[in-house]
Amino acid sequence: MWPRWKIHFLTLTGLSSLAWCLNTPEVYLRRDGGKQEETYLPLRVYGDDTSNYVLGCSFDLDDGEKVFSITWHHNRLNDVIFVWKPTMMPNVYENYYENVNMDRKDGNIEFLNVLVEFEGIYFCQISTNKMSSISPSYELVIADMGSHHYRQSNIKVPGKQCRELYSFSTPAIYPPPRVDSGVWDGNQWVQKLVPVPHLFSNGSMQYAVTEFEFETDQFPENFKYRLEVGIEKKNGEYISLYVQEDSIPPCTITEETVNSDTDENEGSGNGDLSIDGGEGDGNDGSEVGSEVGSETEIDVNSGGSGDGANGDDGDVVHVSDIHSGAALHSISTLVFSIAALYYLGNRD
Repeated sequence: MWPRWKIHFLTLTGLSSLAWCLNTPEVYLRRDGGKQEETYLPLRVYGDDTSNYVLGCSFDLDDGEKVFSITWHHNRLNDVIFVWKPTMMPNVYENYYENVNMDRKDGNIEFLNVLVEFEGIYFCQISTNKMSSISPSYELVIADMGSHHYRQSNIKVPGKQCRELYSFSTPAIYPPPRVDSGVWDGNQWVQKLVPVPHLFSNGSMQYAVTEFEFETDQFPENFKYRLEVGIEKKNGEYISLYVQEDSIPPCTITEETVNSDTDENEGSGNGDLSIDGGEGDGNDGSEVGSEVGSETEIDVNSGGSGDGANGDDGDVVHVSDIHSGAALHSISTLVFSIAALYYLGNRD
């Protein structure tokens, strides 16, 4: 059995450790005077906003406990950037000097001007007359949305039923964000689009989708166009920057619409010939062009798609009209041949 003094020593050590854990400080980000936690620090210069952002250190003190100092570390524990003591002006190091409020009385960092290099991992360390404790790491994200706005639109395709062109663009965002867009059923993505990125020299990224064609009759009424933009921290935490949903208008196919679509889609065999990658049998039109010759000028793009999903419907040339011209030409040739044979026979 352990001696009584060892039991008392272990008990006191355990209680001290528990008190140290309970008094561990925490780092937070808020607007000056606000109570709501902020998820990121906007990149800004003097006068951009009516209130500054504060990187604060929260902690609890026991009865009779007094704070001797609050020390801030950036990225590494031996990189001290800010030291505050109740009776002295704070010591500020590196680029934080003249970019933070030197007159605060609580030891928190109030950003007057935000630089990109201020992002990273922060620790606050509290030293009192009873103990010294350091906070868990806090990752500060600095984001810049630029001066442009989000743009999102969906317009009907001229001359087509139940077809819409969906487009969006984001502002230039730093750090490069994660962008999800497409059709949303309220719980998950039904169809996702792949936006085109544009990287700027300052490291920011812009994304856009231009006139992606949707067949809206295949989606139920509760489906929506959705655009999500966010930033992922190094620890995997997701910060949402923007979410926008737009309803997909219902599409009713009438009998007139069906007849119109049927007339346009009869190109699979003996109907119409689709130009510029429209709907048809997928022929490149070279054979028909040779038949027509110089009588009709047609702009035919070779290699048109079979179903027309990726092409625009062009003008339609009726093959029946082409065949009528070819028939007249054949009859004329036959009459000329008979006359020639008759002439040769009579000459002998």
